[in-house]
Order: sequence, then C-alpha cells, then structure tokens
Amino acid sequence: MAVNGVVAYSEVLAAEAGVGITDARGNAVDAAVAAAAVLDVTEPFSTGCVGDAFAPVHVPGRSKFIAYNGSGRAGSLVSLEDLLAKGWSDCLSGAGLQ
Repeated sequence: MAVNGVVAYSEVLAAEAGVGITDARGNAVDAAVAAAAVLDVTEPFSTGCVGDAFAPVHVPGRSKFIAYNGSGRAGSLVSLEDLLAKGWSDCLSGAGLQ
C-alpha cells in the first residue's frame, strides 16, 4: 500500500511495482517506468514498442507540469522492414502492422 501517494494501473502487478519504486524513494517517473515494464509482460497489447505513452510530470521547483505525449504514428523515416531487420519481430507480432 502506498503511504504518500497513489499508483494506479489496469494491472495489480504493475501498480505494485510502482509502489515498490516509490517506497524505495524513487520518484513518479521511476515508478511509471517500472510499472510500464511490468505491463510489457502482463498486458503486451497495452504498452511496449507499439503502445502509447502519456505522462503529466511535475518537477519539484517548477510551477508547471511537463506533458509527454508518446502517441500517434511512427516517424515517416521508420518502416516495418527497418524494425524487422533490427529484430523487433516479437514485439511487433499481433500489433496490426502491415
């Protein structure tokens, strides 16, 4: 159970990983990365190299949030052939790519 914050994910193991990071004095970004790594295993259809990422991040000492939006199409210089050549076939299987 988190003592000084909240970690919420669709999968309990991911949430527990995030809480474990914050309990070890990690920050929210560290917790999110740990939880995402768990989701790569437990919900590979939701995250990973073909998933989306959204993160509003507050940096201590700054009055504004930093918003990260990692969604949308891949860059125009990336092709499926390039990714397959780099060994991403396991990650891309079932992603609906053609």
